[in-house]
Amino acid sequence: MMIFFRAGAKQSSSFYSFLSFFWISTSLILSCSSRSGNISSGGILLQVTAVGAATTATTTTSKNKNVIVDERAILMEFYHATGGPSWNNNRGWEDNNNENNDNDNYCDWYGVICTGAAEIDELFRIDNGRRNLQTNQISSSSSSSSSSSSSTAKVMGLELPSNFLQGRTPTSLWDLPLLQYIHLSDNEHLRVDFASSKNAKQLSIVKVQQTDTDSLVGLQAASPTLTVLKLTGCPLRSRIPREIASLTNLRDLQLSKCQLQGRLDDTAAATSTSASGGLEALTNLRYLNLFDNDLTGTLPNSWTQLVHLEKLSVGRNQLAGPLHVLETWEHLVEVFVSENLFTGTMPALASASRLEKVYLNQNKLTGSIPNNFMQDVLIEVPANDNDDNDDDSKTTTVTNTATGPSIKVDLANNQLTGTIPASLDVLSNVDISWSLHDNFFTGIAEELCDNESWNRGAVRDYGCDGLLCPDGTYSIIGHWSAEQHCRTCERAGSVTAYYGATTCISANDKSALLALYKATGGDNWIQNDGWKYANDNSIDNTNNHTDICQWYGITCWAGGSNSNSNKDNDDDDDDDDDDDDTTGRVRVIDLDSNNLQGTIPAEIFSMQYLHTIKVARNPGVVLPLTNMGDSSQIRYLDISQTATTNFDGLELASPFFAYLVADGLLLEGTLPKQIWNATGLRLLSMAECEIIGSIPTEVGRLTSMNELYLVRTHALSICHVYIRLCVCFDL
Repeated sequence: MMIFFRAGAKQSSSFYSFLSFFWISTSLILSCSSRSGNISSGGILLQVTAVGAATTATTTTSKNKNVIVDERAILMEFYHATGGPSWNNNRGWEDNNNENNDNDNYCDWYGVICTGAAEIDELFRIDNGRRNLQTNQISSSSSSSSSSSSSTAKVMGLELPSNFLQGRTPTSLWDLPLLQYIHLSDNEHLRVDFASSKNAKQLSIVKVQQTDTDSLVGLQAASPTLTVLKLTGCPLRSRIPREIASLTNLRDLQLSKCQLQGRLDDTAAATSTSASGGLEALTNLRYLNLFDNDLTGTLPNSWTQLVHLEKLSVGRNQLAGPLHVLETWEHLVEVFVSENLFTGTMPALASASRLEKVYLNQNKLTGSIPNNFMQDVLIEVPANDNDDNDDDSKTTTVTNTATGPSIKVDLANNQLTGTIPASLDVLSNVDISWSLHDNFFTGIAEELCDNESWNRGAVRDYGCDGLLCPDGTYSIIGHWSAEQHCRTCERAGSVTAYYGATTCISANDKSALLALYKATGGDNWIQNDGWKYANDNSIDNTNNHTDICQWYGITCWAGGSNSNSNKDNDDDDDDDDDDDDTTGRVRVIDLDSNNLQGTIPAEIFSMQYLHTIKVARNPGVVLPLTNMGDSSQIRYLDISQTATTNFDGLELASPFFAYLVADGLLLEGTLPKQIWNATGLRLLSMAECEIIGSIPTEVGRLTSMNELYLVRTHALSICHVYIRLCVCFDL
């Protein structure tokens, strides 16, 4: 975590109390440069390290390798190493914080799970193909030394989520002979050390989501009994760690929001001695979650080896290529591949009989909906569903009727064409919520327009309009409902030639750019190459002036006639070089320091694939955000040192929106409340904005945020909000 403040500024006693309130095991590095790069002040370096007493576990080893483990000593070392006196709940632990105390009834301590505990049956019940984790049937694969030590051992698990643990877990934690379950999630200043995890011979479930764990070194040697690994929100900041490929018995792997990078089909898990390479080696996986990272590449063909996969989430990455690998998974229940760059035709998912959630939205899929889409859906509900231990051996089969669980199908914001096919009528009695808007559909088969169970009764009540608004009309959800009606679009030149429109604003990139040019005095820009003559009919159409990808400040998606270098270095390289429907579509508008004057028109957010807008250091320009919700692909916005003061509309931004740089705005007030609803933000920079007041508790909504810059503001009080981020402020 980095904390920034201005040298020479008076620091109140509350400021030092604030620093001491954070018990941190890593260095605090000071910097005083804003994200936009031209606002800075002198800084000083402050280093704070975790403090706390540590008690070493008592272990005696004889020559015959019989081991006597002092579990109480191990627990007390864990207590001190993780800031136990400051835990939210340390019942029992604090009472025994005395090495002369002979009370070893540590099974009564808060969060300690011992043999015979009532919750054992729920945590470690028999699963399909999984070993029995009950204490009377400890795995025979354990070593002789472990067996000899387990005769007096009791501790099977630690469950201390959201308990303000801090620091680094001691290596002795893994010496608990019967340890099978670790749940330390939502302790954002805790770093879990896996270096000695091989010593936990019975380890089965590890849940350390939203901790400061940044390395899996040592986990590759973990016991083959490990089946659940949940690391959501851990700052791994790497390719997919190579240690994971060794955990071949994993059934549940969750790596969402871990800042993973690199190509899925070329992960760091590949080794010179492993032909299978990465995640494809985990052939027992049921649940794979890679949501909201920075992964590129394609879904590997080798993933067809994951024959047991039931839930896949790779949404909100930057993956490309076809989705045909999805067709091979017959056991799919949930599939999330939304907010990527996938191309090709839609997968039919015809052999997946248990589908409940299908999210293919916000990609670049083309063609029509397959006639056999979801044709074999039979809803099989596990008799005793459990998040960690799905029991597939007992299921209840429900035929295609509305009595089964609701199915969600989201195909919105693609490039699908044609008519919604009559073949979908085979699903007429299934309770399905369809999202089909913002494609290029030209009709709906009449057979579908009386299906009572679709769209929560909207199709029953409003006919075809309950599935998609007809051409020439629109609603913000793309169909008619009790709350949203399909309205006639009266805007001149609007694009509503297709079913399911959600806006009347033109989606033509060139017209939107020309509107920008005219509204901001383009003839007086410092650089306007390409723009100035774009409307001159005397210019030959073969001239570069007619190609928007050649205009000053414009970068198009790869595959277009783009001679500019990729100016947007905030995300990944674009690996999809094939010509497709994004050819010639605008990716970046960069008009920094170009003498723009006036108000940028709303059409700017109608550009379907616009990723980045940079209009910083144009003090005479205003960028209204009221139509920001129209853009599903906007990722990065820099409005520093402009005349923008109104943030209305920011709260409607897509969850894909992640970077807002707004330094040097004349706000003269509190932080705009709309920011706290932009929950996808990873970086917020509002340096030198004359902000006053407190940083509100609503900042806790920004769970994806890594960096917050508030240099030279007057935010005098800071609430006790615990987010793993870079905080830059001035007191």
